[in-house]
Amino acid sequence: YYTPLRKEWVVNQVLKVPFNSDNKRMTSIYYLADRNMLRVFVKGAPDRLIADTTHIQYSDGRVEVADAAARERLEAVYREFASKAYRTLLVGYMDVPAADFLHHPDAPINDITNPDGGRFHVDLHETPLDRRIVCQAIYGVEDPVREKVPEAVRQCLAAGITVRMVTGDV
Repeated sequence: YYTPLRKEWVVNQVLKVPFNSDNKRMTSIYYLADRNMLRVFVKGAPDRLIADTTHIQYSDGRVEVADAAARERLEAVYREFASKAYRTLLVGYMDVPAADFLHHPDAPINDITNPDGGRFHVDLHETPLDRRIVCQAIYGVEDPVREKVPEAVRQCLAAGITVRMVTGDV
């Protein structure tokens, strides 16, 4: 079910790059018609995205340059969440002039039927827009152990099996 606002966002989606384990991020780009901008949304692993953070948006709305001290504060938040075994996620964005990526001015914004693309052409390999972001938040998500896991671990240990947990997270 989509609300009218959601429909507007879907119609204005220029590009969506799903999460993958190589770059540990997901990127979605939308056209903001009222500002003639492309907004690049990024979410992913803080250990990768903090290095790509150029600015930080604070809860009062102000945006400041992310200097070394600011990045260290982000790292401290990330390490605190990781030390509590939370899954961590950094979210951010970047705005760029839409005119810089205008490809077919009269085409629909996202024309998946056209092999030559829609109104805008964004190639993140050529222009890595998701590598200069305004950090909005770092989240720590609790991922509780499933109900049957403790008993399964006990059985493995009783059988002489060394149990290791391997994830892509810290």
